[in-house]
Amino acid sequence: MISKQSGLEKQYGHIWTMILRLRQICGHILLVQGTVMDLLEREDFEKLNRITSTEDETMEEGASLLVHLRNVLKNNVGVKTIEGGVQGAVISENETITIDVTDLAESVGQTGGKHGLSFHFRKYLEQLMGSDHWDAITQRCLCTGCRQPPNNPHVTSCFHIYCFSCLTDLQHLAARRGHDQARCSECGEAYTAVEPCKDIENFSRRETTASSTPEALVKATKKGRKSKNDELPEDWIGLQGEVLPSAKTSAVKAQIMNWLEEDPEAKIIVYTQFIPMIRILGKICATETWDFVTYTGQMSHDSRAKAIEEFASKPEKKIMLASLKSGGLGLNLTMASRVICLDPWWNSAVF
Repeated sequence: MISKQSGLEKQYGHIWTMILRLRQICGHILLVQGTVMDLLEREDFEKLNRITSTEDETMEEGASLLVHLRNVLKNNVGVKTIEGGVQGAVISENETITIDVTDLAESVGQTGGKHGLSFHFRKYLEQLMGSDHWDAITQRCLCTGCRQPPNNPHVTSCFHIYCFSCLTDLQHLAARRGHDQARCSECGEAYTAVEPCKDIENFSRRETTASSTPEALVKATKKGRKSKNDELPEDWIGLQGEVLPSAKTSAVKAQIMNWLEEDPEAKIIVYTQFIPMIRILGKICATETWDFVTYTGQMSHDSRAKAIEEFASKPEKKIMLASLKSGGLGLNLTMASRVICLDPWWNSAVF
């Protein structure tokens, strides 16, 4: 009976973990950095590397999306509750399917700062290549043809990894059978191009802001003494430059811009369940030049009291970034007129 119960508890634990990860990835992909590193295959890396090679060309598309989001949010009046009040904005799928491309020149003043205008994922891939996790990714990579660690690995247009010799054999076999093109033995698609996989030996490791974090400084002073922090991956949220946008962060930016345009004196609270999300939102506020305060359970009582005092008394402090649980207990913020709740509690058992 005990073993059966413990088995059920373990099964439910896995389910709750999956739900939690789903909640996180719906908020921002950087919240699941560890999961991405554990699940990313060499084929996935090569595909992402190919996609991000043109990421600088997405500026116009990002500006168009932000302008479109602002217009959708302005025209959405929310859902009426039973009592007759308005509960909040709900955007249907049909409202966001078609996005008219907007000329950047026409969107000046409507897109704010840089956040959401471009999607720079390459720096995370480069940091991954410079980490110990890259060794694990390459070690679990097998040639699609011989199912062995690939020798002189090449990637096809369908993003499958082969030894160069296995690719040559595949093409010779297609030629003997009278075929114009060789087909991938994994997916059956006739591949149109083959490229060498990105070589880590030619990759120059780059320093990130993670090297200046307190954990990194402690590691440097210990000079060889190992600790648990030595096994932790580099912090993607702490990398230099603008943080990667997500659907939620772009929508948050669009809504805040609308509210501040309507009422420049408005005070806004943004609630989130995840502390790393507060760090992401803090970087976004810095990019958009919005003054903000944070309020989390990790802060001391004095720090939280100071944050509330600053939010209430300083007109320039427009935004409070609060964790959902600590911000909902014994907190009376009458000065705030707008609220954004990024993620509701996913597990009712916490109450």
